[in-house]
Amino acid sequence: MESIFKFVLHRPAVQQKPDLIINLSQDSDYQIELAKSINQNNPREILKKASGDFVKTKNFIKSSSELKIYDKLIIFQTKLDELSKKTNITSEEIKNSVKDSFGSTVVTIIKDKDYLSSVKNLKDTIIAIKYLPEQHEKPIEELTNALRDLEILQLLNTKTNLFKSGTELKKYRTLSQKV
Repeated sequence: MESIFKFVLHRPAVQQKPDLIINLSQDSDYQIELAKSINQNNPREILKKASGDFVKTKNFIKSSSELKIYDKLIIFQTKLDELSKKTNITSEEIKNSVKDSFGSTVVTIIKDKDYLSSVKNLKDTIIAIKYLPEQHEKPIEELTNALRDLEILQLLNTKTNLFKSGTELKKYRTLSQKV
């Protein structure tokens, strides 16, 4: 066997840091329906039916412009784009961009019902799009980026001085997702 192939076979899998992953799992009605497919004879059909039913609800997001906090999110994304280009970022700059975008502090925003419903619906929508091939034309990258940027607010609430450079901020704006 070629030595390169031996390398591939023996190389350990790349491990992602748990803090660099967005967990899409939650206790929403939709995901409770998905969980019912476990240990069933026809799990794929149950998943497709639950996803199809979810797509027909008002909670399914066809575009990030449907989010109740869309206007604030766009401003926040623009501010994050600007900060991503900087070599050094202060916690004050981050706080100011949150305040300028949402008109409030991180603690207040992450308790807001519009924020909470936006995150919940984005997570469910992304999963539904992945389960239903007929929904693959939806702007999943746009929806995923919206979720990533909203999740940054959650991170800012739990960790101080999280972003010290534009490079670190960019890394967090490309978080992977896990179901």
